[in-house]
Amino acid sequence: TLEYAQGWPAAEALALDARFEGPGFSVAGASGRLAGVRVVSASAELADWRDSLLLVRADAEGDAGDVHRLLAESPLGPSLGETFARLEAAGPLAGEAVLVLPLKQLSDRVVTVRAAGRGLSLGIAGLAEGVTDLAGELTVRNTELYAPSLTGSALGGRFAASLDTRGRARGPLTT
Repeated sequence: TLEYAQGWPAAEALALDARFEGPGFSVAGASGRLAGVRVVSASAELADWRDSLLLVRADAEGDAGDVHRLLAESPLGPSLGETFARLEAAGPLAGEAVLVLPLKQLSDRVVTVRAAGRGLSLGIAGLAEGVTDLAGELTVRNTELYAPSLTGSALGGRFAASLDTRGRARGPLTT
């Protein structure tokens, strides 16, 4: 078990190869679990503590409900908003995360997450009907969202949708 950051769940059933060389370190072949989400493969590198640039990459899979709980109960939870907190999710989800973390200036971080799923169910607590049989891929890069093709069922029928907020600097959402 590894408690790696305040407010985040501990990594459990952890296996990894860590190397400390000179002013840096690297982690390869890491796997384990975070709050029920299976981390299939992960790596990290900080080439030089003086530069303080941490690179992290991880592939994970699990139930969408476990992923939602992981995020909602993490330090990110409050910034994701009330609607995200009320989200109910289920179904198989797989994804990857790539983090570029300049530790001396974390506001310059770049976080990219790509997730794909089929047969997902999404709803909002308190609403009568949600989305079922949701399939597609979503990419989140910092505050930008991109999903070129989402399909599913809602309100008694099938739908197809896309969304793209890239390059809009908090401007209108294109759907």
